[in-house]
Amino acid sequence: MDVPELSRPRQPYLSALKSRFGRRLLTLFIGCALLPSVLLAFASYASVSHELEAQGRERLREAAAGVGLTVLERLIGAQADVAELSQRAALPARLQPTALVRLDRKVSGIAFVPRVGDERALLGHIADASDIADAVAGQLAPGQTLLYGRRSVNDLPQTFLISHASQGGRAGSLVVALDAGYLWGGLRENALSPDMELLVLDDSARVLYGPADLQLPAAVTARFGGTASGELSWTDSSGLYLAGFRSLHLRGRFATPDWTVVLREPRSTVLAPIGQLRRIFPLGLACCIVVIVLLSLFQIRRGLQPLQALQEGTRRIASRDFESRVTVASRDEFAELAGSFNSMATTLEHQFHALGTAADLDRAVLSAIDALTIVDTILGRARDVYPCDLVGVTLLVDGQAAHSFVQDAGRRGGRRIEYVALTPAETHALRAETERIVALDDAAPSHLASLAELGAQSALVIPLVFQDDLIGFVAFATREPREPGAEALTHAQRLAAQAAVGLANARMVEQVRSLAFFDGVTGLPNRLFYRELLARALARARREGGRVGICFVDLDHFGRINDTLGHEVGDQLLRDVAARLARCCRESDGIARMASDEPRPDVARWGGDEFTIVLPDLTGAHDAIRIVQRILDAFAQPFQLAGIDVFVAASVGVALAPEDGEDAETLLRHADVAMYHAKEQGRNSFSLFSPAMNSAAVERLALEQDLRRAVQGSELVLHYQPIVEADGGRIVAAEALVRWQHPQRGLLPPLDFIGIAEESGLVLPIGEWILRSACRQLREWRDAALAIHLSVNVSGRQLRDPTLTNTILRVLSETGVEPGWLTLELTESLLMDQQDETVALLQRWRDMGLGLSVDDFGTGYSSLSYLKHFPFDTLKIDRTFLNDVGAGGADAAITRAVLALGHALDLRVVGEGVETPDQLAFLREHGCDLIQGFLMSRPLPAEEMTRRLRDGRPLTPSAVRLAG
Repeated sequence: MDVPELSRPRQPYLSALKSRFGRRLLTLFIGCALLPSVLLAFASYASVSHELEAQGRERLREAAAGVGLTVLERLIGAQADVAELSQRAALPARLQPTALVRLDRKVSGIAFVPRVGDERALLGHIADASDIADAVAGQLAPGQTLLYGRRSVNDLPQTFLISHASQGGRAGSLVVALDAGYLWGGLRENALSPDMELLVLDDSARVLYGPADLQLPAAVTARFGGTASGELSWTDSSGLYLAGFRSLHLRGRFATPDWTVVLREPRSTVLAPIGQLRRIFPLGLACCIVVIVLLSLFQIRRGLQPLQALQEGTRRIASRDFESRVTVASRDEFAELAGSFNSMATTLEHQFHALGTAADLDRAVLSAIDALTIVDTILGRARDVYPCDLVGVTLLVDGQAAHSFVQDAGRRGGRRIEYVALTPAETHALRAETERIVALDDAAPSHLASLAELGAQSALVIPLVFQDDLIGFVAFATREPREPGAEALTHAQRLAAQAAVGLANARMVEQVRSLAFFDGVTGLPNRLFYRELLARALARARREGGRVGICFVDLDHFGRINDTLGHEVGDQLLRDVAARLARCCRESDGIARMASDEPRPDVARWGGDEFTIVLPDLTGAHDAIRIVQRILDAFAQPFQLAGIDVFVAASVGVALAPEDGEDAETLLRHADVAMYHAKEQGRNSFSLFSPAMNSAAVERLALEQDLRRAVQGSELVLHYQPIVEADGGRIVAAEALVRWQHPQRGLLPPLDFIGIAEESGLVLPIGEWILRSACRQLREWRDAALAIHLSVNVSGRQLRDPTLTNTILRVLSETGVEPGWLTLELTESLLMDQQDETVALLQRWRDMGLGLSVDDFGTGYSSLSYLKHFPFDTLKIDRTFLNDVGAGGADAAITRAVLALGHALDLRVVGEGVETPDQLAFLREHGCDLIQGFLMSRPLPAEEMTRRLRDGRPLTPSAVRLAG
């Protein structure tokens, strides 16, 4: 096969700049070559500049010292001559030049000042000589000569020597003005260069000699007072200067502060010798850059040509062109890299072909959702992954038996399917190994016999294992023995692994299908499948103008089975119920069927202990009633659970389409409402849906929502019904009764909302609120010295609450109520559930000091037999036994028996619900202890109850009427 070669034509130098890598190399070369040179040049320039500055400062300092010495010598010479003149016995009125041989050309004027305002010119003219003498009068001592310097009105420097002298017997001051030419002349010619500038400063940093407008920085003048000589630099408006200075020690000889001689020179003048270097440096640097760039471009171009060829080859491989080859003639490492690159391209060409085939197989295997499709894919494409002649796929059915599929890999079709059996040893060997080569000779295993019959000599066998579960195996067989290559073996193992995942996924899909539509406990259709069945039945009814009914079946008190016999027995009961319901439906004539010849399940488990039934093809409500009655009759027979007969009742709600709704959601909701209505009617019955039920359900839901807000707010109030002595009518106790002050409906009694609170669970927070509010009121009465016991009712939901005892203790502690003044009332029906636990709980309350009362006595089961087991101290006769006590009969006999029983057990007996004088008289006659009822008093608000207790009068029927 002709292989195209990739090479790059020779390119101009500047083409290297088109490459990012070339630009980076060029920058690197320039930086590596130029940067050190520039740094070295700048370092050299800085070093020479520093050295020139140091030498310039030193030269200025030495020159300042020389100038200062010259000025000092001239001052000393002039001082000696002035001292000689001042020591004369008497000064003449006018000095002749012949008398000034030694002062010749040293002075420009001499004046004698005998007193202030009077001056006599001896030679020349000195302006303000009297002022000068007066300014230094306090500083001049006898025998001393004072040096004084200033600027004239023309800003010219003036220097004076002042000493004591006498004239004509009058003492005064001799003021001598030194000639400027004498003092300062010739200094520049002797010691200074043309660019140097001489400054002479006094101790106040005033310029005595030099530019009159010169302003020195404070930092500079501070240096002059600190040392005798030195060097410095400063910057002013005219530029940067280097300077040297020298102090003139004048105080000891001239009785005046020291002067400072300063020589300064522009820095540019000092650095003038390296100006030539500064001018030729940029040109030299530019020449270096040009040379470096040209050399770098040449070398970069040589390196980029093979690199670009390799880059082009890489791009072709990325676009899956594996046939092109790279040619590099540089005979260096790039040429070796090109050879390796061409070898890699050849290998990748083979691998990509195999991987593409494997990827196609992976997609086909993993996207399939049934095992046969996966098997077909493996048989049809296995040869593209592994070089073989025959392919076999065997799937285990039950761990030993298996289905084997064999096909010639060189052609499509010709598949053999057979049932094979594996020995336990073969199954164990497959599970334990990853792959093996099996020779297909006379001793070939039975599960590979089909391959041997088709002429295979050897086979690569790879188990199909997913999460330690052996699903089967795949065999790649060849008609001539051969050893598989490492790459081919890897691809075969990968195909087997993906096939195992796909087959496991197909198996799980089948399981999910079953779990998605059928209940795991009963095997009935679940809620999802039931909705589909109901939707089909409704669609058929709409097409044919028929009727459909649905039933909601809920088991009564199913929770007791789980609590007493365990959940396993509860699941068995659900399975038995499902079987009975299915049997009842099979016996009926109005059961829906599948559209095909397969019967459709009509009973489904809705969830928990609820079942649903589709009733298609009904002619009217009587068909549904007949089926429901058959279901209730079936529940009349006991269920055999854990070796005992258990009677289970059911409540059934029925809704019909189209009367009660035309869609599934509406029918289900209405059937559920009817089922709850059946429960409210006493359970073990059925109810047909009616619109009134829906209205009641909606009203009940709204009332429940209002009750939730009432619990969180302050709408609940307590009323207290007095309990009085039967004989005297004295109030000894009261029962706390909750009322609901509804914002729209007014004051509601407990019967209107306690049932809702029980079902919704709100009875727990309501019960705790009642207990806390009652104890607070009791605490107020006790603090007011009003002795009264208070009774609070305990509901069934509260009694099952494990935190109730802790709640009672916490409330008693918070309110400070003694337990003996609080009585807890329980209805007789509550005492039948879990008697052992209830007895232990009541005994604990009794040990805490709480009073215990049984309410509605006589309405439960076996009242007389279990009463002795509970630690009560009060017994309330149910009001139903007091209705006809005046007429005698059974109610009177039962009431007398209860009174006798209570007294025999040493219990206080309360007659509850007393509303007539005859009932009161009967109870008094037979020894009833306490009376509670409307005849004595209705439940009262806390304020009214407090007023009655403070009044202290007994409550009698006549008193009640008068008070009303």
